[in-house]
Amino acid sequence: SSTQKKMKRNALDVLKSYILITPALVMVGVFLLLPMTQNIYYSFFEYDGYSEPFFIGIENYSELFTDSDFLRSLINTFIWVFFTLCFPVFGGLLIAVFIRNLKFQNLFKSVFYLPLTISFVSTAVIWRYMYSLDLGVINTLLSTLFGRKVEIAWLTDVPLNTFSLIISWTWQQLGTNMVLFLMGLTTIPRSPVEAATIDGANRWQTFIHVTLPML
Repeated sequence: SSTQKKMKRNALDVLKSYILITPALVMVGVFLLLPMTQNIYYSFFEYDGYSEPFFIGIENYSELFTDSDFLRSLINTFIWVFFTLCFPVFGGLLIAVFIRNLKFQNLFKSVFYLPLTISFVSTAVIWRYMYSLDLGVINTLLSTLFGRKVEIAWLTDVPLNTFSLIISWTWQQLGTNMVLFLMGLTTIPRSPVEAATIDGANRWQTFIHVTLPML
């Protein structure tokens, strides 16, 4: 019957789907899940990769969370994740809102999007030159401004180095968020914005109460 044929066709489609995704599943299992499982397993052993593993329970974890270097790295990681999510996203949103409908908005779009087209290696070279201790652009500008030699170790002093890297990351990633928010802003109808303006809302109030919720 037609129902049986349809069921067989659906079963065949499902089988084909599983066959097609099998190579990807195998690669994920071999190169991601298996090493991750091994790492978790060996974390309960004293093991240097050569000698016989010796089971020590949670001793490695006890030492880990009393290690000042690890705790500092953990804190730096949380700082990095938080600010590299907030700064590019909110920065891109603000740029998108303020350059929209400007006379030279295409120029501004190009300026803010250009860093995204630069490779990570080139970006590292640029910002290393910017942050250089002796001949860096930032220290040179500060020295000129204050009338004395300024030597700030932007890339080695803690926690200044973390925020220096956050700034360079934000500089490169602003363009992506700007483009995404600009695309979203074009889908917002003008009537609610115009109604808010007529009711006396200023630009900031219109953005907070109308544009942002709709975006």
